[in-house]
Amino acid sequence: MKKLLAILLAAAMLFSFAACGESGGEETADTYEIIMLMDLPGGSVDDGSFCEATWDGIERYCEETGATSTYMTPAEESKEAYLSLIDQAVAAGGKVLVCPGYLFEDAIFEAQDKHPEIKFILIDGRPHSTDYAEYRTGDNVYSVLFAEQEVGFMAGYASVMEGYRNLAFFGGMAVTSVARFGYGYVAGAEQAAKDLGLNPGDVNMIYWYSGDFMPSPEKLTTVKGWYETGTEVIFSCGGSICKNAFAAAEELGKATIGVDLDQAKDSSTVITSAMKGCANATYDALIGYKNGSFPGGQDAVLGTAVDCVGLATGDSWKLVNYTEAEYQELYTRMKNDEGGIASSIPTDADIEDPTQMTLEYVNLDYKN
Repeated sequence: MKKLLAILLAAAMLFSFAACGESGGEETADTYEIIMLMDLPGGSVDDGSFCEATWDGIERYCEETGATSTYMTPAEESKEAYLSLIDQAVAAGGKVLVCPGYLFEDAIFEAQDKHPEIKFILIDGRPHSTDYAEYRTGDNVYSVLFAEQEVGFMAGYASVMEGYRNLAFFGGMAVTSVARFGYGYVAGAEQAAKDLGLNPGDVNMIYWYSGDFMPSPEKLTTVKGWYETGTEVIFSCGGSICKNAFAAAEELGKATIGVDLDQAKDSSTVITSAMKGCANATYDALIGYKNGSFPGGQDAVLGTAVDCVGLATGDSWKLVNYTEAEYQELYTRMKNDEGGIASSIPTDADIEDPTQMTLEYVNLDYKN
């Protein structure tokens, strides 16, 4: 294992070097101040989803400050592999380790004590013991979570207001961040149907967690089948599985909704994207580190209240019947939580059973 990780580190230094500026301070040509750790073996920063968005924040910081950066991947999905990867990153000179993904939670819980001099930015997770008995975010860790349910709500609301009546949510693993997107999507569709005065059951939604975050021929066949039997738009949420939804929609002339960052660049079928501010949150934390005000010890939950989630607009807005101005009105209502519109979105129910939601206008066909 140690030998394999050493080989991976060497490969990362040779082929994954991504310095955004000249080395400075005590660094040498072989060290990197900012290192992003991938949570999946073979993972890439151009996944078109939250890893790419996080890397965008690192690149912006490096371009402005001249800091050096790279990214590294683990040998396997395990706490031991992540702890070894963290040790390798520290040995490579890393001062700030950016870790996107909940899979790092228990590894960082231990590493924050082992490496108190290192700053950790944990995206989409909170440090906890392996048995979940203790949650603790040290002064050297910034834990960033997002109110995905709020932007999922906006996407569901926009879908129904646009005129779609047959929707689908295509999720990866049923982890909290994915489930929040899904719960919000269902709740937004329900609210839009109510606001339009539709009849109960007029909106139909397929809801499915695929079980992982990687595209596959089997998933492509599944989502193509949805489109072929009447689904009009799919909100895909979970890393690279979006590629399956895009491919199916492109072949059949259907619509999709992107996730995490503006995915209009990835497919002409994307009518908007449910974005969360991974790039801005990462960049802001790095600026804090540089200025001596690293936001360590915090478990931040970022949503509309701080303008950290929202739909992609401008040239990426492909909706016709539902306008950007109407969306901005909804955004303001959610930002101010008018009538509890944001705070009432379900987030705490069993994340594997969205049928616990109380629905009148949406027929939910839950596939798991």
